[in-house]
Amino acid sequence: MLNAAPVADFTAPPVMQPSVQSTDVTPLVSSNPLAFYTPAQVRTAYGLGSIAGQGQGQTIAIVDAYSQPYIQSDVNEFSSIFGLPQMDGVGGDPTLSIKVPTGQSTPPTAPPAGNWGVEISLDVEWVHAVAPYANIVLVTCQNSSGDSLFGAEIDGQPYASGVGYAKSLPGVSVVSNSYGGGEFNGETQYDSQFTTPAQNVAFVFSTGDDGAPSEYPAYSPNVVAVGGTSLNTASIKGRYGNEIGWNGSGGGISQYEATPSFQSSNGVNFGARSVPDVSWLADPNTGVLVINSLDDPGFLSVIGGTSLAAPMWAGLIALGDQARGSAGSLSSQGVLNALYGAYNSSHYSQDFHDITAGNNGFAAGTGYDLVTGIGTPQPLAITNLLAGATPATTLGGTAAAKGRQATGFPNIVYSPGTGGANSRISGPMINAANPSALQAGSTPDFLVVTMDIPKPKGVVSLTSS
Repeated sequence: MLNAAPVADFTAPPVMQPSVQSTDVTPLVSSNPLAFYTPAQVRTAYGLGSIAGQGQGQTIAIVDAYSQPYIQSDVNEFSSIFGLPQMDGVGGDPTLSIKVPTGQSTPPTAPPAGNWGVEISLDVEWVHAVAPYANIVLVTCQNSSGDSLFGAEIDGQPYASGVGYAKSLPGVSVVSNSYGGGEFNGETQYDSQFTTPAQNVAFVFSTGDDGAPSEYPAYSPNVVAVGGTSLNTASIKGRYGNEIGWNGSGGGISQYEATPSFQSSNGVNFGARSVPDVSWLADPNTGVLVINSLDDPGFLSVIGGTSLAAPMWAGLIALGDQARGSAGSLSSQGVLNALYGAYNSSHYSQDFHDITAGNNGFAAGTGYDLVTGIGTPQPLAITNLLAGATPATTLGGTAAAKGRQATGFPNIVYSPGTGGANSRISGPMINAANPSALQAGSTPDFLVVTMDIPKPKGVVSLTSS
């Protein structure tokens, strides 16, 4: 087991980083010669189109730092290119609204540093790709401090955090978060931020892009922690081939969080909280197309990272909530009880792809592992599973948490991409107007741009088998 060194006591709030990355295009062995996927290909690979409900009546909140001033036009152009409904509220189409938490300053029109612009684009566009008719509320925080993003209420700040604000919005059933930072003494006091006594809301967090160990808040037992895989399709249309655990997938065993009952009662017990819970597509070498006019006007960018996997899972949970109808939405606990219950059942292989290969510092293997968790979803089965789940409202472990309580966050910057070899843009992007010239780029907690290609006109149609 990988043991991290003890973390010193801290009093200053940390800054968080998004999970996005960009690298040179190095395709894996795959029948997809382009080394990236469109929404149609991803939806085909995982069977998302076979789900009856596509998010109608659901609202997903996304918490990010700073802003992306072109996100409304970008998501609508993304929708036009890839045949998704416009996010304009017209004729039954969903809406995108942008809000600032109560008491926080209006974020600057462009992130001062890091990859928050592309993080916002990835989050919004790929929640939309998975749950095309769900409404989205983008909550933009004044900066990337832990207090601004999720801890203000615990630390007595005179403003609402992004998470605290998002979970209080009427109709929100899922809150997607793609950022994190190192663990710290006292993190357990912030776990209550990811609960909602008055209503059932599920909180989804990416586990990071630098392999083991993972990061907080993903280690909180009150969130669904999402790792990453590499997807290989069996046809240009996107027929599912196979997956392996991505080497950047955050995973590991918490220094401070106790083993939660949803793990220990279902045969997963490493002596403390382990992550990820589940995984989905994340490898930037098998990434997805994103429009981000803030950083790359005129291009489609190829992006990956657990910042992709997390919003996709948020969209899937919303589809499960829709299938529940009058039974209402699920809390994180309700979702986790259902997912781990499926793992510890005879229908596990019908609900998940068990990813048995790959290494992030730990080795993937049969069943639960510290690279991909339970595995990646078979969405129709997961939707049906969540439709019948019990809406539990309590969370957490039963053993005493490790480490003494601190009065605040460590001095960590929370942003997309934690700075390791797998989480920062290190390669060039291709400028379609001048293919011989190389363009510089940068990204957050997702692995972002692998290359840029010119935006096509009209809807993309894939006719090859």
